[in-house]
Amino acid sequence: MGVPDPIELRLIDKIKQVKLIQKRLKYALEAQKTEDWEWLHLRALELERECQEQVQLLQVTGRIHEKIRAFRKKVLSSAKSGRSVQKLQERVTQLECDLDRFLSYGRMFKSPSSERSSERSSEEETVIADRTSTSSAITEHLSWKSSEWASQKERKSFLITCQVIGGVEEQISECALQDHRLSSHQNPRQVFPADPSVWRRTSIHFTHIQPGLVVQPTLFNQNPDTFYRMKQSKDFKLQKPRLHQYYPLDQYSSLLRQTFFTIDQRYKILDPQKDPQKWKRLKEFSEQLLTAPRELDQVDAAKALGYLNCKNDFVLSALYKTLQENQVLSIRYETVKALTRLGCITAAVVKEITFYLTHGAMELLMDILIALKTTLQRNQGVSLEDEPSLTNTLIQLVTTREHLDDVSLEAAICLAHLATSNEVALSILLSYLKDTDMKKRMQALSTLVLCMRIHDVVTIQAAIDQLSHSKMYKHRMDASYLLTSIGLQQIRQEGMERKVYDLLRKALFNDPVMAVRKAVALAAESLQMKKLIYDAVEKQLEEQNEVTRTQAVMTLNILGVRSQRILRLLLEMLDLDKSKEVRIQIIRLISALRLKDPRIIRKLKLKEQGEGSLAREAAKALKSLQRIDRAKSL
Repeated sequence: MGVPDPIELRLIDKIKQVKLIQKRLKYALEAQKTEDWEWLHLRALELERECQEQVQLLQVTGRIHEKIRAFRKKVLSSAKSGRSVQKLQERVTQLECDLDRFLSYGRMFKSPSSERSSERSSEEETVIADRTSTSSAITEHLSWKSSEWASQKERKSFLITCQVIGGVEEQISECALQDHRLSSHQNPRQVFPADPSVWRRTSIHFTHIQPGLVVQPTLFNQNPDTFYRMKQSKDFKLQKPRLHQYYPLDQYSSLLRQTFFTIDQRYKILDPQKDPQKWKRLKEFSEQLLTAPRELDQVDAAKALGYLNCKNDFVLSALYKTLQENQVLSIRYETVKALTRLGCITAAVVKEITFYLTHGAMELLMDILIALKTTLQRNQGVSLEDEPSLTNTLIQLVTTREHLDDVSLEAAICLAHLATSNEVALSILLSYLKDTDMKKRMQALSTLVLCMRIHDVVTIQAAIDQLSHSKMYKHRMDASYLLTSIGLQQIRQEGMERKVYDLLRKALFNDPVMAVRKAVALAAESLQMKKLIYDAVEKQLEEQNEVTRTQAVMTLNILGVRSQRILRLLLEMLDLDKSKEVRIQIIRLISALRLKDPRIIRKLKLKEQGEGSLAREAAKALKSLQRIDRAKSL
């Protein structure tokens, strides 16, 4: 019986260790089927990852061991010269060192849980068998987490090495193995001269560019001087700084008004020359709708044709042909919905819609009503074929409902778009203004104001309530636009001017969302209240109350600075005001309005040299202004 190979013994121990980890993973997965513990789920994930790493390590070490055995056979059976045998022996020694290094890596990156294998395995089996957990057990089982993260970076680099070496057998070459140098405490044999890492106390960190988020200009993050606008205006550098640059609302006005209550993209006719791939895909959907053997494929094709919003002739022809010839209810329903979305509400389509509205279930009713509402909003004022039949069906649907629900609301909105003076739709929508659901209230209010042109005390008060109490910022933005649509004259006739003025003035500094404050500023400008707000705010800057001065500066942050006198007053307050919060808000105003006067820059640099929150805000403002200058130079 020969002497056992120590390398083979170490590999056998490694295999036993992998089997033990697999056994623990099996126990954890079985326990997860009956118990939903967070620590158990994390434990299973960690065991799975550790098992994969150890298996990968075994693959690499196994291939190296095969090469060692092959070289040993060559040494024993070699009839070559002494120099060739010496080279083979050196190669075997080198491979043994590499194998020892990889096995040492495996010990170094072993999780704390596997080091206490005997204690933890018995304890873990007991917990799984009992299916019970306490706070102390959870704390104990999660203790491996913190220590595991300590060597996460080293583990990651080691696994990358294993993947490179173990991916293809040819990659295990002399160069690939010699590139992986060891530190002094891991090196199995002493090498002269010693590696410089022996004396180096700190590890070398290679600098790399950290990935970051690129903020694209959208509705909510556009600044008065965005990079894209400066790039388009070639004469921007030649212009002298004027006072109108301090007004931040001009670039928001058209953009905000285009986004309020906008409907999805309009119908289009796809050109095969401009977009052949999409046109080909559209053609495939049309053929699939007519010739597909499976019902599910035809349903999917009809859905796709409805959502693509392409009114090519072959698309409409396929949909109409399916509606005439196909008698499968699911296919007919999706075809009717697709034609409704495309705006092709003919007499046959109206007949099918009437049937579904009369005999359909709740989900089917909501689906067809939403498609009908979208089409009616797109084609506002366009008469439909057999419109009286559809109107009567909607009235019957609304009046027969026992209580107000989503179906009643959607039907009332469709009815309002079909007939703006319909009394049934008006009464239903007015009743929804008292609903506790703010979303339903907003849908009813927007239909009353924009579609039915109901501009009275009820709708004005409802818009004020939405702007004051709605938790969704989009609803507050829409409410400010609804006040603009109602107009100052109608608000003044109803005696609500002072109430609207106080609300807008408060929302300019009190609303937490910048986009809402911008929308409120646009509403104040449209309702001719901006000058009154300016006069009141400029008086607030000279008051003794700290909170009042802070609110005034925050309001000017949105409205802008309209005169050089106010700008000089703000700079004086930056130096002399007793309140730190007021001075911080002034620095934020300078950053938001992009005030790049040399005097202002000098003041910010002086503030940056100090300490505390004021110095940090000044540093942020200077960085923001420097980014704008760099964008101009491009």
